[in-house]
Amino acid sequence: PQLGGNLDTNGSDIVSTSNADIDIIPNGTGDVNLGADAVQIGDNDANATLTTQGTGDLILNTNNGTNAGNITLLDGANGNITITPNGSGSTVVSGSMNDSISTTGKALVLGF
Repeated sequence: PQLGGNLDTNGSDIVSTSNADIDIIPNGTGDVNLGADAVQIGDNDANATLTTQGTGDLILNTNNGTNAGNITLLDGANGNITITPNGSGSTVVSGSMNDSISTTGKALVLGF
């Protein structure tokens, strides 16, 4: 069936039965857009996992991917995590790291 207008759940949830997944699958190259300023994942007090379905990399960026820095988690064992600022932006690491890494408590490996 086709929906001829907005789906108003009137404060109710969209719930699956029998522990089934809820799939939102756009046609062709369409995207799923969440028009909210915050998106929460996971159950209360449980760890949450954001993952790709298949072998794709996971990329976090802003500005619809245009003129944006990004964080890329490469797919596969021993894949790199790349933080790439846009333009003259910097990568800033704040706080403390595990003391067992070095005598200063901080370690950063630079790759070029």
